[in-house]
Amino acid sequence: MRKILNLSIPDRILLPVIYPQSGGMIEMEVVKSLHDKIKFTPSEIEEYELQDRPNGTVVWNTSKAKDAKTEIELEEVEIQMLQRGIEKLDKEKKITLSMIDLVRRILDLIE
Repeated sequence: MRKILNLSIPDRILLPVIYPQSGGMIEMEVVKSLHDKIKFTPSEIEEYELQDRPNGTVVWNTSKAKDAKTEIELEEVEIQMLQRGIEKLDKEKKITLSMIDLVRRILDLIE
């Protein structure tokens, strides 16, 4: 079953923390599918003035991006992968305050 998830710019930056960064071929195909859905286009980078900072953070023009939302359609296998990632982060006590809203919305897709 497919589900819709609306993502803000911070959500799109945080989502890769939830899915695995390495794994088997099939697992990485699912990760690539997710990554392709959330990546920023060159026009979005220009429109929202996204910039990398030397400390590894990303900044953007918050007034221009205030209402920026990206709607993605998730396949069941993608939702399950995100759920496993959340469970792993929770077990390791690595869920941050900035992630909690996104994590809750992902978990709501499962119910």
